[in-house]
Amino acid sequence: MSKRLAIVFRLHRIGILLCITLFFLTAAPASVHAQHTVAHSVTVLEQTQTIHYPDSITFTLKVRAPGTTFSTAWISIDSDTSSFQGVEQVTPRTSGDTTVFTLDQKLTKYNMPSVGTTVEYHWELKDSANNSERLPSQKFLVFDNRFPWQSKQEGNIQIKWYNQPDEFGHIALQKAKEAEQRICQSLGTSLTEVITIWIYGNRDDFQKSLPPRISEWVGGVTFWGSHEIMMEAEGIGDLNLESTLPHELTHAIEMNMLQEKVRTPSWFDEGLAVYHERFPRPQYQEIFEQAVKENNLIPLVELDTFPEEELQAELAYAQSWQLVSYLYTKYGADKIRAFLNEMRPGDLSFEEALKKTFGVDITQLENEWHLSLNLPATLTPTPTTKVKETPTAEITPTVQVTPQSTPASEVTPEEPLTQPNILIITGGSAIAVAAFLGIVFLLANQHRLKKKREREWFEQQMASIFTTCETAGPVCPKCGYQNRIGAKFCRLDGEPLSQSGASGFTPRPDLPYTHPDRYTVQHPPTQEQPDPHLSLPDQH
Repeated sequence: MSKRLAIVFRLHRIGILLCITLFFLTAAPASVHAQHTVAHSVTVLEQTQTIHYPDSITFTLKVRAPGTTFSTAWISIDSDTSSFQGVEQVTPRTSGDTTVFTLDQKLTKYNMPSVGTTVEYHWELKDSANNSERLPSQKFLVFDNRFPWQSKQEGNIQIKWYNQPDEFGHIALQKAKEAEQRICQSLGTSLTEVITIWIYGNRDDFQKSLPPRISEWVGGVTFWGSHEIMMEAEGIGDLNLESTLPHELTHAIEMNMLQEKVRTPSWFDEGLAVYHERFPRPQYQEIFEQAVKENNLIPLVELDTFPEEELQAELAYAQSWQLVSYLYTKYGADKIRAFLNEMRPGDLSFEEALKKTFGVDITQLENEWHLSLNLPATLTPTPTTKVKETPTAEITPTVQVTPQSTPASEVTPEEPLTQPNILIITGGSAIAVAAFLGIVFLLANQHRLKKKREREWFEQQMASIFTTCETAGPVCPKCGYQNRIGAKFCRLDGEPLSQSGASGFTPRPDLPYTHPDRYTVQHPPTQEQPDPHLSLPDQH
């Protein structure tokens, strides 16, 4: 066949296909219209969703359709959260030519969408003649409307808070922006989506807002896909602004960087997040050292997800932090950035990228790390000599003992049962209740002492990291914090309190920083009488 005839033949076939396609395109709408469209006019008078967080969401639809009786309706709900999805049938309430459909969707620990979740839904109505009509989809954002939220935004960071002065939002935003810059530089990336940080004013408010499957002991949570962070901070000087905020922001930046293309194990995610906290929790180091001493580290294969029990979870956090710190120490920040960039396109799995970047898989990495801690190896060395065969053990048959009957004369009769003593039962119940209340009190007191200890440790860290200078008084004019330990710095920004113009500070070289490049600010001016308790390096 010549080239010209081939072209004509192809054009002829294309023309036939176009005619067939046009026939079906013109015929199909008439069939669909006759089958699904209601043969009358429906006017939507009201279509709303009312959030009663965290208890329920009420969906309401009010329509007018003269001469039509609706028998039922369905509402289809979809969201970023798999637990808050489904189809519900709704019975109508009719008055004249107006019909109202209402669904009061209860929220429980099994289906509650998190703050920031996008919900999409639509109604489908069915009349008495079995005609149906689907209404256009609606979207809304779930938010916690129990509180009068205030908001500040700079770039891709948005802070939301309540019941605190405007200065709180300003300082929280400053700290978040500083953390964003530091973490993005460390990971070799930048934010491309807006991250919203919801800051609850106390523990109780925060816990009541937690969605399903979140342990009650957490201090913050970041949600995949929705770019939302929830945390608690009771005021400007709260340690969570120095630890939880950068911790959760690290999660959000890592998520934004990898775009959910690669599944990363929890030990890496959490270790990376703790590593970028400004002040990791003091108990982490102690817990880790004790676990090393007892050779009781959790195997990495068990840290793909974290345990729910608080003490085991703390060890998991401490261990993950130390392992990621080991990676930074041995291989350097450039290798960590290269590792993350290997996963970025989504072509390599976590372990494949690990092998390509560091030359080890997860089991080899764990073995190396254990050896660096002077712990036994986790991998068994391959033997170089032939192992002798172990002789098969002989099977010794079990001797069957034939039970012998006891003569009736030797049987001791059972003592008759006595009636229960009501005083013993009442006393036992009282003891059980008292024990339960005692346990509740001890747990609450333990949590309070733990927070107090963290606060005192935080103040000591701040006092030792930032230099002191002439103070303007015992109360900071910015944050109103009453110094209890003699530190002369503002808890808002870490700046020393001085009326003489001293505004710089420097880290002390003898302190065990996780990564010293965090503190890159100027040294303070030379003081004629330096504080004898501080050993400062010479001024540059």
